Amino acid sequence: MELCGMPPESMIDKSRKKDYYFDTDYSPFLIEDEQLGILRIPSSRTLKEAIPSEEKEFLDFVGKCLEIDPETRFSASEAIEHPWVKSGFKDKLLKNKAFDSRLIEKPKQAKRMGEHESIEKVY
Repeated sequence: MELCGMPPESMIDKSRKKDYYFDTDYSPFLIEDEQLGILRIPSSRTLKEAIPSEEKEFLDFVGKCLEIDPETRFSASEAIEHPWVKSGFKDKLLKNKAFDSRLIEKPKQAKRMGEHESIEKVY
């Protein structure tokens, strides 16, 4: 919550342990860290403060991965299509001299077996 802010009330309502972390008006219980003496206040830090990086696409990727609401968070298929992931994967493959160019190309849609086809015909 320190980075991502408060979860939606609908999400808090679904939690079995909401009474341990939230008041009846959905205010979080503020907990002080005994060793660091820091209060963890919702939205008190930015992602850039937590991750000192100048790479905007990386910060965008991490921010979308850390989205607290699972309904709006990246899916795995969305994450792998993010420009930061795609650029890093291509860069690594291109630096490696023994790469297969088919790994960069988007795979073709697999053909579905017909209703009356059997697996034996495939092999």
